[in-house]
Amino acid sequence: MPRVQFSDKFAHAFVYFVLTLLLARAWLKQDHKVVWRNRAFLLAFILSMVLGGVLELVQHYIIEGRRGELLDIAANLGGALMAYPMHRLLRGGSFT
Repeated sequence: MPRVQFSDKFAHAFVYFVLTLLLARAWLKQDHKVVWRNRAFLLAFILSMVLGGVLELVQHYIIEGRRGELLDIAANLGGALMAYPMHRLLRGGSFT
C-alpha cells in the first residue's frame, strides 16, 4: 500500500473548501430565483464533487505517469463539506 502524503490531502481539502465556498457565494449573488439561491451550497457541493471526480479520472486514465486516488476524492469531499458551516455563517445563520 502506498504511503499517504498528508500534506497533499490537506491541500486537496483546502482547495475544495475554498472552491465550494466561492461557488456557493457566487450562486447566491448571481441567481435571482429564490429556489436556486436556497440550494446554493448543494449546487456548489455537487459541482465541486463532479469536478473533483472528473479530474481524478483524467489523471488515472489519460495522463501518463499519474493515477487518480480515492483518498484524493475523500479529501476533496471533506474539504467541500467543511465549507458548509462557513457558508451558513456568512449567510447570517448559525453553524447548526
